[in-house]
Amino acid sequence: MIEQFALDIGNKQTKMVSEKTSDVFPSYYLLKQDLGSSLTLIGQQRLIDSYESNIDPDFTYAWGKEIAQVSTDKYIDTISFDNRYRTNEFKLLVDFSLANLAKDYPAAKMSILECTVATGVPSSDYHDEAIRDIITAIKGDHNVRLNGESLNIRVKEVFVIQQPIGTIYNELLDSNGYIENESFLDENVVVVDIGGGTLLIDTLKSLNLDEKQSGQRDNGAYDLFERIKNLAKQKGIRGLTEYKIEQIVRRGNSESGYSYQPNKNECIDLTEIILTAQKIYTREVINTINTTLKDKSQIDTALFTGGGPNVLNSDELKQVFKNSYLVEDSETATVRGYFKYLRALQQQQESDAAE
Repeated sequence: MIEQFALDIGNKQTKMVSEKTSDVFPSYYLLKQDLGSSLTLIGQQRLIDSYESNIDPDFTYAWGKEIAQVSTDKYIDTISFDNRYRTNEFKLLVDFSLANLAKDYPAAKMSILECTVATGVPSSDYHDEAIRDIITAIKGDHNVRLNGESLNIRVKEVFVIQQPIGTIYNELLDSNGYIENESFLDENVVVVDIGGGTLLIDTLKSLNLDEKQSGQRDNGAYDLFERIKNLAKQKGIRGLTEYKIEQIVRRGNSESGYSYQPNKNECIDLTEIILTAQKIYTREVINTINTTLKDKSQIDTALFTGGGPNVLNSDELKQVFKNSYLVEDSETATVRGYFKYLRALQQQQESDAAE
């Protein structure tokens, strides 16, 4: 049986989906030797794991959901402005991601796990060279040791999808790949994807990209986190990092409030700071959208997705975009759309075979 995996390897986060699991990890890792005193984290709760890849057999790496909690300046980042998909750092992250999904399948440990992979890129990267580089990085055999256990993965086929299409697939299709919201097939939809470092705005007419009403900007969610950190410093609050702020923002809300606990004896209320910064950032996002879209009157739906919509002020959005919709579980919406696309292909293939 050929399994189905979906990957969304962004500059800030890597999102992974299979039939058995869904994970979101940071898009950076460490040499295991650089963990230092944090070595005890390996294997304790499986939130940081060790990885060895056959494409770089001389080194063991550390990666996992809580890798950002390690205090170090030696992170290996996968951000690259030129030829990102050709870099060794990106290829290693592909190996680690596949291994993280494959570990749930006995075939990967006993023989070779065969799978198809759906992944995606921003619309600006959707060209022949980038697609070819991504397929080269993912397709084929991968041998990875995860916490000392050898996993063998064979990627038979790779599908590369534009990110906004993945978001719409998530809304269009049900979990089995069947169409459940037909309106998206004919609507003019704006997909606003708020990542950590970038803000992607894509307009699609009947699932076709309108490049004249699309664009990429650099004011991602980390602009908000930086503003919160600076406002906190002005009030004498120290010790906050962008990572800590991100966790605080995601855990809290306007009703229950936002708090920072620097130690077990102290709890600092950040509600006023975060709500103020949120409102300012939302207005910046609205201004960016307004300058990108030439004609908002023909837009049927505006979908806000990515890791960032949870940080927007929905009341501010609704005042400007009456038809706006914050995608549910927006952090993983796009990668879930990739996975649903694979399910839809499977349904079509089974239907064709039955005829």
